[in-house]
Amino acid sequence: MLRGKALTDAKRAGYNIDALQVAGAHTDRSTTEGYIKSREVPVSTVILHLPAIKTA
Repeated sequence: MLRGKALTDAKRAGYNIDALQVAGAHTDRSTTEGYIKSREVPVSTVILHLPAIKTA
């Protein structure tokens, strides 16, 4: 798990996939992409306004 996090952090820092493939010692690019993809979770920027709870 630590290895995947390190690759994901490096991608976010601006390293390209080819450099990450070498750093991860992966012979196949899809292996590197898999490590990164499994850790990138989309986050919504939508702000929801919920009604206040009415108490009796």
